[in-house]
Amino acid sequence: MDKINYTVTLDDCRDYVKYQLKIPRVRKYIMKAPLSLLKICVIVFIVFSLSSIPALWNYWQTLQTTQGLGLSNLLSIIFHFTVLILSVSWPFILIMIVFFAVYFSLYYFDLFHILSKKIYKLLEGGDLSVDLEIKDEGLCAYGKGRSSSVNWNGIIDIYDTGKIFLIFITDYQAVVIPKRAFGNEENAQEFFNLVSSKLADLKKSC
Repeated sequence: MDKINYTVTLDDCRDYVKYQLKIPRVRKYIMKAPLSLLKICVIVFIVFSLSSIPALWNYWQTLQTTQGLGLSNLLSIIFHFTVLILSVSWPFILIMIVFFAVYFSLYYFDLFHILSKKIYKLLEGGDLSVDLEIKDEGLCAYGKGRSSSVNWNGIIDIYDTGKIFLIFITDYQAVVIPKRAFGNEENAQEFFNLVSSKLADLKKSC
């Protein structure tokens, strides 16, 4: 098995999108945007909280003067603080909830297949039909009048989604190889074992 030919389909791209959150390095990349936004949300929430302190202090002083110091007053100030923050920031909180719901729906459920279609479109700009040659030094891909190659030490990892192999050449970019290209499960497993052994040998030599 030195050479295989395959054509990437939209279903292959969908399989990749469904699987990507199971891969730690890809999940970390996907989470960068919402985590950054979450940090901003926390800062904004703290600012809202600090701006409410003078009003809460006055409320606390009034309670002490009129009713004295006690547990019921402490519970009252906590309740008052919660209501005050929610009354000011509820539109902002609602927007964040909607944003995170849509964001994770896109990545986890591939809502309306938006992401898989985007990936398919990007691949279509190159070539969906690929001849992949397995050499001693690495993998060579040919298609549409051009070729590209990657040495074994240029491969980060390989994953088996059940239907496709994902060969990562960066933390978030992968070569998609459908398992059907190998003809049968035995040949597909042989390829997976070959790449895995090459990567294991490189890790040992480092």
